[in-house]
Amino acid sequence: MLFVGLGAGTALGALAVSAVLLLQAPVLVPMPIVIPAPPVVIPEPPLPPDLPRLPPIPPDAEAGYGRFACATKPLGAEVWIDGENTGEKTPISVSKAIPLKAGRHWVVFRREGKRSGPHEIEVREGELAKLVGIIIE
Repeated sequence: MLFVGLGAGTALGALAVSAVLLLQAPVLVPMPIVIPAPPVVIPEPPLPPDLPRLPPIPPDAEAGYGRFACATKPLGAEVWIDGENTGEKTPISVSKAIPLKAGRHWVVFRREGKRSGPHEIEVREGELAKLVGIIIE
């Protein structure tokens, strides 16, 4: 830029040149540094105490056991496992599940002269096998 009437050698001329240079220089504005917040971890709520819990496996039972629960229609059927009457009647809830050695088993339900089965179940160590909604005809 050229300023007419202001001599480059005068103090006013130097001030005018400085002002022009300041106006043309890029202005650096500090940018905030954004640090991402750590992810919020929401813990899972504890299980309510009234949920059914598996009964402990009998202390004399060795490793290799699972559990079996069942329900029939109608209720009240005898539960026979591998040809033996367990002495239990349906329904057998999760909280009262029968401990069984891991492996394949055959289950028969009997009620008032009628039966259902045999039903093959696979019991896995530490797990629960279930038969539900079995109709006795």
